[in-house]
Amino acid sequence: MRNFCDRWEYQRQFQDTRMLDALERDGASFFRLAHNCLSRERRQNSTRGVGPKTWERSTANAMFYRSRRALRDWDT
Repeated sequence: MRNFCDRWEYQRQFQDTRMLDALERDGASFFRLAHNCLSRERRQNSTRGVGPKTWERSTANAMFYRSRRALRDWDT
């Protein structure tokens, strides 16, 4: 994935929107998964509000994602 992102950075200089269109179309499910995982981690590490539910419909695809500890917890 890092290799692809590095190559994507290279592609950006050409400003060819067709590649972006293909990435959005073909990578949409991956982007949704990444968004759900990061959203779940952010809410889990938040000290405000209710944490994410296990069977939450909106982030069910990220149910088994293990979030990193919040920075404030690193020394504990």
